[in-house]
Amino acid sequence: MGEVMAFEILFLLFLFGNALLIFYFYVRQVRSVKLHRDTVPHVFSDYVSLSEHQKTSDLCLHEAKVSEIHRITNLVAILLLTYGGVLGWFSSTLLANFGSGLLTQYFIVFGVLAVFAAIDLVFYAFGQNKLVVPGQSSFLKRLVFCTLVPLVVLPIWMSGSGLWWFWAALAVFGIGLAVHFGFSFNGAAVRPMTNGDLKERLQAFQRRIRFESAKLFVDEEKDAKNSEGVQIVGYGFNKKIILSKYVLEHLSPLEIEALIANKVCQYKQSHSIMTWTALLIVSFLFFWVLGEVVSKPWFYEGLGVNGLDKSAYGTAFVLFMISAYVFLSPLIPLRNAFSWKRDEKAEENSVLLVDWNAMISAIAKETAHRAGSMVPDSMYFKLVSGNPDPMHKIKLIQHLAPRHTRQRDSWLPSA
Repeated sequence: MGEVMAFEILFLLFLFGNALLIFYFYVRQVRSVKLHRDTVPHVFSDYVSLSEHQKTSDLCLHEAKVSEIHRITNLVAILLLTYGGVLGWFSSTLLANFGSGLLTQYFIVFGVLAVFAAIDLVFYAFGQNKLVVPGQSSFLKRLVFCTLVPLVVLPIWMSGSGLWWFWAALAVFGIGLAVHFGFSFNGAAVRPMTNGDLKERLQAFQRRIRFESAKLFVDEEKDAKNSEGVQIVGYGFNKKIILSKYVLEHLSPLEIEALIANKVCQYKQSHSIMTWTALLIVSFLFFWVLGEVVSKPWFYEGLGVNGLDKSAYGTAFVLFMISAYVFLSPLIPLRNAFSWKRDEKAEENSVLLVDWNAMISAIAKETAHRAGSMVPDSMYFKLVSGNPDPMHKIKLIQHLAPRHTRQRDSWLPSA
């Protein structure tokens, strides 16, 4: 009983502690956006009017509010599934009526997954500010991954092998690779770049920065606001640099080179062997811990689920995923902070390749076109995004620029 109570208290402390921590970040975000709502940041002043800036700020506040309600809804769903008895009732009913076969385990897992997917879809439908919230591709990528993992892991687990956790970790690592590579190829309509002079200049620039293997394409997306200014997709000799129509029509060749240099350095930083090695190690740890805790009665009873035997693989999997979500949530800002550091390293490399003023003006123009302008709180942004906000990137680039050139543009934000 002592172990049950200790685990239950620890779980609830993390669950409500996470909620309070996120609410604190939300308050900081609201305060930052409201503080700067009536003043267009200097770096965007030539591209965004005050009314447009205020509209973007209001949209950002709305998005933050929706995200906060979304998280509270997830918290309520977790409490209902665990201590509310919904998961225990659902699992017991299925196991009693349909047996403990693989199909029943799938029903348990995907029934719960459908609940959280439906919650995500409802809040996704309220609209999204692409400067803060991951886009549709990210949502689909996460959904595909979360669907494939139980499909593969449950049969391996139910095979009875003593090393099932080892093979499950390898399988999930493979799924992660497959999903990542699968979504890395742009599915939008693109066409090869045909602008002769600009194409030749950009190809020469690619050779100069040693990224000549990528071919140049133009995004045919009708709504250019849905497209990043520069994207790099694919691997090896199938790499593509995809430029949006807005970039080609509104940015100077020097600014386009700056965006390409920035993306190339980000691409190289994010595809290092260390990233995949860390993912493999985490997969092994995750499933080893799963194998250890699911044999402990306090794990089930501490989460409000009683009376289940060892055949409830699906229930154990769901409870462990919920526990992982609760206990690892405080690490999300930390993980994103490491991602920011990786991005900052890319900025440090790219600022050596091109004119830093051109890079700042290119980021400002492209950001203003796609997402308007705002001044988010950096701590909140670390919670919701693995990529630094544009103001953070611009200040970093200015800081990295040669010291004797920093006074050339008085409109730049202070580093």
